Amino acid sequence: MTHLKINLDDHANAEKIVELLTLIHGIKSVEIINENATESELKKALKKSREQLKKGDYESIVNDVFDIFLNSKQK
Repeated sequence: MTHLKINLDDHANAEKIVELLTLIHGIKSVEIINENATESELKKALKKSREQLKKGDYESIVNDVFDIFLNSKQK
């Protein structure tokens, strides 16, 4: 999959930009990512997985992975 990165200034209306981009033929999805956030969702997931591995909770890790795949297929 090919990605496009757009850097917005502080005053940009991100929701309107998302609306405009989704109207363009060929754009499958648009996601707003704030790289200035203190902790991304990926970092949170990795931290949670590490804790589960330390505890030997392998079943939860597998269930989480399947949930991610199932949720991404439904969108």
